Parts: sequence; structure tokens; C-alpha cells
Amino acid sequence: MKIGKGKTVVAASSLSKTYQTGDIKVEALKGLNLKIEKGEFAVICGASGSGKTTLLDIIGGIDKPTSGEIIVFDEELSLKDEDFLSDYRCSNIHP
Repeated sequence: MKIGKGKTVVAASSLSKTYQTGDIKVEALKGLNLKIEKGEFAVICGASGSGKTTLLDIIGGIDKPTSGEIIVFDEELSLKDEDFLSDYRCSNIHP
């Protein structure tokens, strides 16, 4: 999936998130591709444990993906440090 700049406000390409506790691995997201354009209305739905909150945490800069690319407002969040992500949350994420 090619991610463009400008009209796209959220884009994920091959996004994966794996949590590990001891020998147990949980794949919360696996190879997710997503594109949301400016002005679009999107709904994230699925069964309990399907990765909805994990995806929102990654979009919100609270968590980082294990692999893949997440771009929000033309910023590649998976490459940013905690200082940037803190400023990003304060400026862009509203309750």
C-alpha cells in the first residue's frame, strides 16, 4: 500500500503489534493496512481482543508498532522519540 501525503490523515501499512509475556506471544495486530482521508468518517469495530484499542493507542502515539508504518497528520510515528510523541499527543489528541 502506497501512503501519500496531504489528504490522508491516518495511514497504516503492514502494521503489526506483538506483546510478549514470558513464552506467550499475543499478536494484537498483524499486517494491518488502513487509510483514512480528511473528512472521512471511520468506525473501528470487532470482537473483544481483535486489536481495536491497540490500533487507537498506536494512532494516538501512546504505543509503537512492532513492525510496519503508521503515519498520522504526515508524521511517521513509529520513528519518533518519546519527547516528540508527548508533544504530538498534547497538540493533536483531544478527549
